[in-house]
Amino acid sequence: GYWHDEHCAMGQVRLSIIGLQNGKQPIYNHDKSLVLVCNGEIYNYRELRKVVAAKGYECATDSDCEVILYLYEIYGLDCVNHLRGMFAFCLYDTRKQQLVIARDRIGEERVYYAEVPCGVIVSSELKAILKEYVPNPQLNMQALLEPMRFTGGVNQRNTFVEQIKRVLPGEMLVINVQGVQRRRYWQRRRTYDYAGTLEHSKERTLELMQEAVDLEMQSDVPIAVMLSGGIDSSA
Repeated sequence: GYWHDEHCAMGQVRLSIIGLQNGKQPIYNHDKSLVLVCNGEIYNYRELRKVVAAKGYECATDSDCEVILYLYEIYGLDCVNHLRGMFAFCLYDTRKQQLVIARDRIGEERVYYAEVPCGVIVSSELKAILKEYVPNPQLNMQALLEPMRFTGGVNQRNTFVEQIKRVLPGEMLVINVQGVQRRRYWQRRRTYDYAGTLEHSKERTLELMQEAVDLEMQSDVPIAVMLSGGIDSSA
């Protein structure tokens, strides 16, 4: 699916998991002033549907991603703080002529962008930007060497291509006539104060893991589980 006006163009090839019949993207709010494409899954969408319904917004599709539109109408840029899931989304506000790009907290879904003469290009695939919008790519040697020296990239914003950058985990970009503004909406805490006992922490950890598995098993298509033999499978 695709959509465009004189300022912005959006498109998506969708892997349908929830809302098979009517969840085609882009998705719009009721007056089509907001346009959304989202890669990923919003695990707490059923709970969020009740939240937006209480505010007078009724979802028109069965898609888990549609709630993002109404959360944005209610909370603005703080909408991301209400989402549990793996996602990278682009939401265009036609009234403000503003594009909002957000990546989930841990960065399970990737999103790349490049500032080029015609504007800002955003994609979940680096190669799409490289093929169509970077005719003379320059190699970023530092980004190429870091995984060899440190078993991982140190500067996660940089890619091997100098002109193409990543949106960081827990980060959003706001793009409008003023340019590109970065905003961190979540950052991992390094220390935690926990007053419970060891036994309570074990019980709580098991509860959280069970809840996470239950949330991720939501699907309108058959589900398969692959056990790799690593720590995730053992758990």
